[in-house]
Order: sequence, then C-alpha cells, then structure tokens
Amino acid sequence: CGNKRCPNCFLLDTNAGPVTLTITNCHVSIFGTAHGVSTLGHMVFTNVGLGVGTVTDGHGRYLVARTGMAGSSVDCDCFNLFGTGYLSCDQTASPVHFTNPSASFSRSDRCMGVSATTTLDLARA
Repeated sequence: CGNKRCPNCFLLDTNAGPVTLTITNCHVSIFGTAHGVSTLGHMVFTNVGLGVGTVTDGHGRYLVARTGMAGSSVDCDCFNLFGTGYLSCDQTASPVHFTNPSASFSRSDRCMGVSATTTLDLARA
C-alpha cells in the first residue's frame, strides 16, 4: 500500500479482465507489532466489474462473482495461525453489492481500487 496503512475495503475492477488480489501477512498490524498482540482484521472485497475476481492469501482462494450477482461482495476475517495470516471469507454476510464501477478511489480510509492482479504485503503497510 505504498508504505501507507491499507484500507480494509477493496474494489476489484474486472471490466478489463480477471483480477486476482493476493493478501499476505494480513495478521500483521502496526498496533499488534508495537504491543506484541494478535489482532483479527476484517476486510471486504467487492467486484465492480463484469469479469472474474479472486482473493487469495496464498493458501485459500475465494471467488468474487461479477457485480450484481450473489457473492459479488465477500467479507473476510484474517487470523494468525503459528505466525501465518489466513483469510476466512463469507459471501453470505453481504451477498450482493451494487456500486458505480467508474468510481475513483485513492488509498485512504475508503476502498482501494484494484484493476490488475496485485499482491499486497500488509506487513509492509
């Protein structure tokens, strides 16, 4: 995230083709590192395009259906197991999410737009 705190919301723009977002070290946070505790992170991934979106932690893979379909928004929690961050995702919490695919977002407390296959290492955020 460019040495900035990553948001907990990601918009996958799959209109130009499939997008895979790999999240590594999701269990690492500035608070947890400073205080030596584990934290449970929550993230939301929404497909705002008509193609296939995928979210992975390098171990599990979750399909994010095209916009307007059931499963187009996926809620995930990150947990720490023996020093490795894993995503646990659920598409039933917010199964359909409509949004404007042409919306422009910058890195902030809002959602981060992802329009190409990307890997984010949250330990470096």
